[in-house]
Amino acid sequence: MTLDELIARYQPMPEMRIIRFIASTELEADELYCEDLSVAGTYLIAVPKHLDDTTAASCAIGAFHSRIPIKYLHAFEYEMFDAESDTELFDDCELDCYELAKQAGAVICLTRCFAIEVESALVPS
Repeated sequence: MTLDELIARYQPMPEMRIIRFIASTELEADELYCEDLSVAGTYLIAVPKHLDDTTAASCAIGAFHSRIPIKYLHAFEYEMFDAESDTELFDDCELDCYELAKQAGAVICLTRCFAIEVESALVPS
């Protein structure tokens, strides 16, 4: 399944848009806290369509941090893209991202969804 197929599968309500959120780290697995081992990956985050790009990115990062526990925040870097246009988005650190997160919809980890789909495809029927 391609990224576009996964995104199409998780389309939110019409008043929402999808932000593709990438969490990455340059640390090796043995340098991370065990709680942080599964954080790196690609996520889809639904945010209200009416938000401008900067506010949408702030909403997405707030939703991510509200729902994905991370022990050592500085171990990770984040990139955000509008899933439709593939435009890179940047948050505004002056905005209250946790307040904005209340408007967000689902936070879905594509990396885990893809792993589950691959596993189920490998399991004999």
